[in-house]
Amino acid sequence: MRKLPIYFLAIFVVMAAISSCSDTKTYADMLSDQRNEIEDFIDSANINVISASTFNTMLDDEGKILPEKATEMVENNEYVLFSNGLYLQVLDAGSGDTIKSRDNVVVRYVEYSLAAKDTTTLNVFIPDSDFSNMTSLYTLPDVFSYTQTIDSYSGSATQLGTFTQGVMYTYYGTSVPAAWLYAINYIRKGAHMRMIVPADLGNSSASSTYLIPYFYDIWKMTAQ
Repeated sequence: MRKLPIYFLAIFVVMAAISSCSDTKTYADMLSDQRNEIEDFIDSANINVISASTFNTMLDDEGKILPEKATEMVENNEYVLFSNGLYLQVLDAGSGDTIKSRDNVVVRYVEYSLAAKDTTTLNVFIPDSDFSNMTSLYTLPDVFSYTQTIDSYSGSATQLGTFTQGVMYTYYGTSVPAAWLYAINYIRKGAHMRMIVPADLGNSSASSTYLIPYFYDIWKMTAQ
């Protein structure tokens, strides 16, 4: 981006650019576009995709990624592809305790639209960027309340997250991307992750008009 005249003009540009297309494209067309945008990003970043079964061998007895395996993911530029369409790379597995139900989760992140090929929101300091003088962006992290319930009959888990402060809360509302919640299953406090997120697992506007996949770089996901 170059010299944004207003805060997060990029979001407006993305939505304006795609709104006319959504009037003529079918849902199948949108899915195809999303798939192509994700594949183009993977190719341009030279990402090596591994299976969920391979990823499962990299987990400890609690189902969290081992620190040395996270290091391997970085060295090999590997992302695991889950059955829900999420691509996840763990750069730092975190340490100590896990994030638990009823925790308040604290997040620093950058969000990048694969459709617009541009940064859309963030709450970290990036020197010499269009956001570098916007101190309100990175004064406070984003925070969300996290809950997990286990069905006593099936044993299946339901995860919910509600933003209570931050940039995501301001621009997208209270709903936490499902991809963020899913990733909690595999990390400990203080983890650093990157993910490629299809629209149905993304922010509240990712599939409201068109299907917009996003790349997220998430630092220090921890809990209070």
